[in-house]
Amino acid sequence: IRTAEGVVLAVEKRLTSPLLNADSVEKIMEVDSHVGAAMSGLIADARTLVDHARVEAQNHRFTYDEPMQTGRLVLQVADKAQVGTQRVGRRPYGVGLLVVGADQTGPHLFETQPSGQYFEYKAMAIGARSQSGRTYLEKHFESFEGCSRDELIKHALLALRDPLLLLARRALRRPRQRKRRPRDRTHRLDQLRARKPAHPSLTVGLSLIHI
Repeated sequence: IRTAEGVVLAVEKRLTSPLLNADSVEKIMEVDSHVGAAMSGLIADARTLVDHARVEAQNHRFTYDEPMQTGRLVLQVADKAQVGTQRVGRRPYGVGLLVVGADQTGPHLFETQPSGQYFEYKAMAIGARSQSGRTYLEKHFESFEGCSRDELIKHALLALRDPLLLLARRALRRPRQRKRRPRDRTHRLDQLRARKPAHPSLTVGLSLIHI
């Protein structure tokens, strides 16, 4: 969420195992003292793009003795991502980034896509099940300008909460699969065995699949 006072980033750390240490899952990375990035997708690809952004930011600071503008830095990252879409033997980077920064032109919030496109937003949500989060942001974005930092953090958490609630409701409403009765299974196997297979092993394969 971006306002005239600053930018708030919030991410969901999805733990695939109870044995996983949550501190080892890094979803927000610092690019420079005035720029940060959150990612959705392949974290290894995100590290490559963030490292490239760090090098560009440090080169600009060393050459001009001033921090790099956020928009120019995002352009460099998007150009690197686009190269993977046009060269043989390389795949596109499988990650989307939300790049935030504050420079002499004010706070900024950019989204970069694997295709190399990038856009600036007032508020944005990316990743799996992000549609409900974007719907929440679209309903409330007009009130963000007058919010304090704590209120912006609350809005960001509520935008993250809606996709999780939607997933929980779908899990509760999921219909149970009808169990096939043994008689139906036996009848189906008899039909398959009655056919004349083109190869002697075909009947065995079909029987194993249905059993």
